[in-house]
Amino acid sequence: MIRVTKPPCPDALRAGAERTRADCVKYDENAAAYSSGERRFDPDRAIYGNETVKKTLQKAQHRKCCYCEARFGANAAADVEHYRPKGAVRQDRESRRLFPGYYWLAYSWENLYWCCQVCNRSCKKDLFPLEDPAARARSHRDDVSGEEPLLLDPGGPDDPRKHIKFRQWRAVSATTAGKKTIDVLGLNRPELTEARRERLDRLKHLQLLLRLRDVAQQPVAKSPLHSTGTASRLNCVVRRSNMANMLPPHALSAGRPARLGATRGFTTGCQGFTGNMEPDDVALQERARRELDRAALPSKIFSAMADDLLLENRAGADAP
Repeated sequence: MIRVTKPPCPDALRAGAERTRADCVKYDENAAAYSSGERRFDPDRAIYGNETVKKTLQKAQHRKCCYCEARFGANAAADVEHYRPKGAVRQDRESRRLFPGYYWLAYSWENLYWCCQVCNRSCKKDLFPLEDPAARARSHRDDVSGEEPLLLDPGGPDDPRKHIKFRQWRAVSATTAGKKTIDVLGLNRPELTEARRERLDRLKHLQLLLRLRDVAQQPVAKSPLHSTGTASRLNCVVRRSNMANMLPPHALSAGRPARLGATRGFTTGCQGFTGNMEPDDVALQERARRELDRAALPSKIFSAMADDLLLENRAGADAP
């Protein structure tokens, strides 16, 4: 989960103000029926789910789910999510449903996010746990500021990163709210941990690319691994970074042309996927792009490697 910074409220959502006033009047006229669930509110999806609202949220969230950060493809199913549930609400999965939900926030910009259907419909549903359930606002006449939600709000005020950390590709809690959020939203479900593992591998690829760049650009005489030869130096860098399996198997043991060809293909692949980095990979993304884009860096990397190898071949020092 990342912090979501929203732009101003879209004009299309302002139509919900009159609908909210009407719903509040209905509640006041028959509070008992709405509190028992005999009568229920029917929020207008055409207002809170307006296409402009969706696109504004998508852009603010970098086309990712507000909770699990899953990237939305062109046809991925998603919903406009109500952080505080609009229809009914439960403290936990064993609790009974309380009616009504936060009907007066059905069109509130602060309460809306773009969310994948797994998080919204399969995990969160109508759950909204509080530190003190007795403090829950039950109608528009109550103040939600008296609540202490245990489900993190992507819009703040707290940065979710203070509550949820990562150990390798698993989300781990740093606070009670972090733990409850992970549990409610299923943030360690298999498809998410696998996606994070793949992301971590891609970042390691980039780190390896930058290490190869650094080694290749060192003067041979000053290289701390000079005595082993350039080919072995490349071998050592790759193995020390535990990345040997990320290059083709023959890349470390083949002759110079095959080795350089395999490594060039690997680096070209790295260059290709830097354009798909997420906005939250900012530091590594900026460094990688700067190094890759400036003066066709891959060519420089392998030109330097080729020069080193040629020099060492002439001296009979190159290791296979």
